[in-house]
Parts: sequence; structure tokens; C-alpha cells
Amino acid sequence: MSQMFNALLRAEMAKSAAAAMPALRYSVASLYSVLSDMIANPKLAGLREVERACCGGGKFNGEEDCGTVGASLCEDRDEYLFWDKVHGTQAAYRRAVLAFFNGDARDAEPINLAQLVGETSSMAPPADRLQRRRYTTHVMRRSANNQDADDCAEAERWL
Repeated sequence: MSQMFNALLRAEMAKSAAAAMPALRYSVASLYSVLSDMIANPKLAGLREVERACCGGGKFNGEEDCGTVGASLCEDRDEYLFWDKVHGTQAAYRRAVLAFFNGDARDAEPINLAQLVGETSSMAPPADRLQRRRYTTHVMRRSANNQDADDCAEAERWL
């Protein structure tokens, strides 16, 4: 459902912007796409755990709130995608923001945030890191389709 919503939102924004404000520059980021990539390839995303929450209780640490009796806390939250049953970890959101700034059209479109604000932004990494991010994003997506295991190993060197 979120994929359909995102596609419709993007199409409507493009149509409206072209008609009413042809010079408007904008970017729509897709957290859904970024999180899907992290779940499909946790190792490439620098994560160890993408199913269980770092803090919580019950099945997958997702049934009980953090801080309740019986809840547990992971040792290293930077290895987890989810903090609790609702929220991502800081590490996950940090990676998502980098994808929004430096990723391809799957992460943010029609342009990424670095292109929107200009690559002189303090959030945009230097050009060599930008190139590595694009390469890593491409390899993550290819390996999600189980195409080249060698590319996975190569991408890990770039992270």
C-alpha cells in the first residue's frame, strides 16, 4: 500500500508542479525503499539484526514496550534496524538520511536531497564518498536479487 501511495504522490506532485510552478525543484524521499533495502541486505547496510527490536519484550521484542517488566535491551543498538516496536534506531535513520541525500531515484526523486540543496551542503559527503554510496546502493539492490555474491563482498569494502 505504501508503494502505491508513494507512486501516486510522486505522479501528482510532478503533474501539479509542472502545471503551476514549472521552475519548482523538490524531492520526495522514500523511507520504505531504504528500509526495504536494509532488511534485504542487513550486512551491506552495516546492521546485524533487522527482525528483532533492540529494546522491548515478547516475540521479536515487539510485543512489550521498552522499560516494562520483562523487556530486554540489546548490547549495541547500532547493529539493529529497530529500536522498539515502532521506531528505528539512530543508526538506521542515519543510513536513511545518507540514502536520501546521495541515493538514486529509488531513494529520493525526482532528484536526491544533495542535488536539491546543492552539493556544497554540509550533509553531502565529498565526491569520492558520493561515488562509493552510489556504487554500494547499486550493489545492494543487485544482491537483493541474488545476482552476484562477489559484488556483495566488494561493496563491503566500500562501506
